[in-house]
Amino acid sequence: MLIILSLDDFLKQINYEKLSHAAYALQILQNFEFLTAKDLLRFNIKSEGNRLNVDESIITLALNRLWLDPILKANLTVLAEEFNNTNVIKKGFHNNNEIGFGRLF
Repeated sequence: MLIILSLDDFLKQINYEKLSHAAYALQILQNFEFLTAKDLLRFNIKSEGNRLNVDESIITLALNRLWLDPILKANLTVLAEEFNNTNVIKKGFHNNNEIGFGRLF
């Protein structure tokens, strides 16, 4: 059993490929109207923290440390923008359908 007692231990065990993917936290993200890159990173780090049974204080330290990485930040910003644009399109389609159905009935 792996025991993580420090930020450095946690940072060594994180699956970094998952941190920059929106799909990792997709079910949670479905409930958001607008998502920032830092929100996405927070969800992904918390998911990794839960997977590794890490204390919340270490998760917070990891979030603050990893948020300083410009490449990770840029990747997550693009993903958050794509997610938000998709949500706007879906909501617009949904609202247009409601208006259309309202006229029919």
